[in-house]
Amino acid sequence: MPTKKITEEEIVFQRIRSDKSTINVAYLSHKVSNNPLFSESYKDCVGTIIMGGGFAALSHYSDYSYAPEPKKYLNEMIKEISDLTPVDELTAAIIGGKEDHFNKNKEILADTGIPIVGVYLDYYPNGKPAVLFGLICKKIVGAVKSVVVIPSMREVIIYCRKENGPSFGYNRIYSGHYVSQSTVKSTESCPTSNNPNLAPASSHPCA
Repeated sequence: MPTKKITEEEIVFQRIRSDKSTINVAYLSHKVSNNPLFSESYKDCVGTIIMGGGFAALSHYSDYSYAPEPKKYLNEMIKEISDLTPVDELTAAIIGGKEDHFNKNKEILADTGIPIVGVYLDYYPNGKPAVLFGLICKKIVGAVKSVVVIPSMREVIIYCRKENGPSFGYNRIYSGHYVSQSTVKSTESCPTSNNPNLAPASSHPCA
């Protein structure tokens, strides 16, 4: 039986997740830090990541009646991180989740002028194929999601799996520098590596 190749994204994700300096972000909370951030078990929840100046903010909220409104927690996140780095240096990414909650986060961020540089939406649990980098990923349907954020590199990696089922794998939804979503082409959306020990681009769920 052939050995499953380990992707670069999986190596980085697992290293950050297990690092003692990594900050865990619990459900119905957000954190701002220059340490790596981690949160897990996003289903219909949305996670917004705001990065800049070696710091990052990560949220994990649902839109249930007992949860705070997106405008409230996003304003808090922006205030907290902008006390540490200029607003014009900030970029953002969003993962989800439930479509209308995802779109509320996206609209509020757009109003602030903070560029959204990475998105992942799988319409949990409605069974619609996920959208990653603006591409339709037919292999991912209603995943349970975990995320790591590396502030020093502005890097966001997600792990997706079917609830009580198979893994959909690891995906880097943003790293390093800002690329306008309008310029992303299908051939650019599946990161590759020159390392022969890492899985090829064809293992990417959009392939």
